[in-house]
Amino acid sequence: MYISDVAEAIDNARAALAKPVRNCDRFATETDAQIAFLDEERQIGVGNLGHYPLDRWENWTNEMKSAYSKWLFANATEKEGDSR
Repeated sequence: MYISDVAEAIDNARAALAKPVRNCDRFATETDAQIAFLDEERQIGVGNLGHYPLDRWENWTNEMKSAYSKWLFANATEKEGDSR
């Protein structure tokens, strides 16, 4: 690896880290993201996805799936008491 390659890699990493955090960056698993979506955007306190049959992904409406997809890749917004 050449010095110019290392410098370019560092520049790319800095550029990526400078971008705003997206909702997809906040969670370790898809399930965690889905729970947050339902809690934050749909105001449905599910606590544990799948607890109720309608909470499961396969039972979501196309409208909910579309909204989730948009939310997942949107920039995360800071909420009161949040340290993101």
